[in-house]
Amino acid sequence: MEHHGRWESGYGVEFYNVVGRLRNTSGHALRYVKVRIDALDARGKVVASTTTYNESAEDLRCRTSTRGAPAEREGEAPRGRRGGALPRSFLKEETPAFTDYR
Repeated sequence: MEHHGRWESGYGVEFYNVVGRLRNTSGHALRYVKVRIDALDARGKVVASTTTYNESAEDLRCRTSTRGAPAEREGEAPRGRRGGALPRSFLKEETPAFTDYR
């Protein structure tokens, strides 16, 4: 998994935004990927947690090829292929101080 987190601001609030990409190694297509992100204090203790799904899981419309055959479904990640981005954030005003995440 590739990922990075950073403090950002927008709409009058500050938030720590975590964005990443996953690789499907399961051997079959996946539609929904649930990810838990933990904010950690300096001792490695979890001070906040959040969960998210792959970005495209909310839009699983079946695309059709020009010949009328079903094409790959949006939101599915075939084996070996990367799924959608996984954005998630912690609001600064609602989250205890933390130094890292996992």
